[in-house]
Amino acid sequence: MKQADVGDCFFESSLASLAATPDGQIAIQNMVTKNGDGSYTVKFPGDKNNPVSISEEELKAESASQNGNRTMAIVETAFMKYDKIGPYNSSSISYLKIPLLADINTPGETLELLTGKETAVDVLGGVAQNFDVGATNPANLASFLQNALSNGDPIVATSNFTDAGPLPSMHIFSVLGFDAKTGTVTVRNPWGHNDGIELTSTVDDITNIGDGQLRMPLSTFMMHFNNVAAAGTNQVDNQFNNVANDLKRHANDVVSAGNNLVEGNISAAGQDAVSAMYNAATTVVDTTTGVINTGKNIFYDGLGALFS
Repeated sequence: MKQADVGDCFFESSLASLAATPDGQIAIQNMVTKNGDGSYTVKFPGDKNNPVSISEEELKAESASQNGNRTMAIVETAFMKYDKIGPYNSSSISYLKIPLLADINTPGETLELLTGKETAVDVLGGVAQNFDVGATNPANLASFLQNALSNGDPIVATSNFTDAGPLPSMHIFSVLGFDAKTGTVTVRNPWGHNDGIELTSTVDDITNIGDGQLRMPLSTFMMHFNNVAAAGTNQVDNQFNNVANDLKRHANDVVSAGNNLVEGNISAAGQDAVSAMYNAATTVVDTTTGVINTGKNIFYDGLGALFS
């Protein structure tokens, strides 16, 4: 699929990420029912009580992407109708045919709609690569990506508002792979191409491997992307998993520093001590962020219970 003139990269990247696995392909097929009159009914797993019906005429006229797969085109057209975007947008305040107050306009919300699962978001560096307060660290991010991909859960990532390098800023990509051995991440641009990098060439450690796909080291991924969202993971659980991983690394560094000190390896002991201090600091950040997210969840759950 290739995104056209509707700014729904949040949906297209999420759908493409879901379609990247055999289970995801089955899930997409199961969303669609063909009716006797030739129309289609789509039930999104995250909102089964509000099915969307689209006609063959709507399907031919309203698709926001150049989508060769009919089932995915049906799901996409149904989403535009569901979210009142693109040709269904009647709002006077919109950007790239997406109304300002669209019900769903973020990757996390989209993943939850498409999967019916909770979604967790790891912050990689705030609004720019130099602002990393509350951001995850490489080890925790690697674990986050590995767990989601091994479970077959879709992942998407949002590029930085500034300092996106050769990538389009504030654009959402599918995350298709992470190779733990080489430490490389593979993402896909829903445009189906990448204007800033010629095919097979490498710019700023980002290699264009075709069909909109880019491959880069994890460090480069963290530099140019603002956040990554994965379905199938609870936000608070993910944050406290980060804390547990930080504490484990901190303890290992302290033990290693002590052993090196006893053995007279002063330089190695110093390096371990610095690493231990770093992991102690990230533990504080991750714990604080986890407490804040827990409070937010309790607050919003309370509001939902109050007004339901």
